[in-house]
Amino acid sequence: MILIVSNAQDVTANFFQERLEAAAVGFVRLNTERLAQVPLTYSVDGAKDDRVCGTFVLDGQRVRLTDIRSVYYRRPVAPEFPATLAPGLRDWMENETRRAWGGVLAASPQVRWINDPLCVSRASYKPEQMARAKRMGLRVPDTLITSEPAQARAFCKRQNWQVVAKPIGHGEILGDSEDDDRIIYTNMVPETAAQRFDEVASCPTLFQQAIAKDVDLRVTIVDDEVIPVELHSQERAVSIIDCRRDNMSGMRYSCAELPGALTQELIRLVQSYGLHYAAIDLVRDPAGRHWFLELNPAGQWAWLEQAADVPISSALIRCLTKNG
Repeated sequence: MILIVSNAQDVTANFFQERLEAAAVGFVRLNTERLAQVPLTYSVDGAKDDRVCGTFVLDGQRVRLTDIRSVYYRRPVAPEFPATLAPGLRDWMENETRRAWGGVLAASPQVRWINDPLCVSRASYKPEQMARAKRMGLRVPDTLITSEPAQARAFCKRQNWQVVAKPIGHGEILGDSEDDDRIIYTNMVPETAAQRFDEVASCPTLFQQAIAKDVDLRVTIVDDEVIPVELHSQERAVSIIDCRRDNMSGMRYSCAELPGALTQELIRLVQSYGLHYAAIDLVRDPAGRHWFLELNPAGQWAWLEQAADVPISSALIRCLTKNG
């Protein structure tokens, strides 16, 4: 069976669960906030073969670890413990629980992961992604990451102030309440911003050559299946610089085709991290050239299947149920 590892609020996992049910594929779902309430037993017997011996009980069903064929791993959250516990003890128990479950699930070499957490971690650093993509032949915008104001000013001048700034990691800043939460989007850096560049010294900042866009592209890769979709971001002023603004409402989507050489480069890039799945963001300029922006090893995809009618869930199911 397939084990879905996520959290109760993950709408993409919900969507995928519905697709698995429609395809009559067996699965169980483990929401990681519940880990402390799920009975787990695991043993290693040095006198026997190397198969793992273990079970866990989920909603009254005892699941043998040897029955798990593959793991669909998305958006785990910390396990929950009583608030009455001392903070230090609660942190220790959380770490013990995560280590136990992580080690047990990783103990079966025959299990296929989308994606292995260690591979996800290696693939999640944007500076390394850009260097690797460039080595593999992809076109990458000129980029500077710096905490030196003088370097930032010099870069923007060399680019004639056709520069954007964007987060190096994720763009969410959590406030004291949901109303105080903020999202940092990709933004143009106007020449008038030069007077504020001293602020760069407080935190490394990513500056990047602004590419004139024809369209944005979201390319979903599952093993050797490549599903590119065009996002017509230039049709609305709000989404010209960052297509995610305004919650992508009113965005027009269309299926796309990529040059064969680019397709193979993207597959090689994803596989170089040991990933079975990735979502890659590209842009195509008016001259028809494709530019690599970033790779997301746990990127959202359900909205794309719904909006563009592309078979991403079917590709994921094929991967997770593949022999060998």
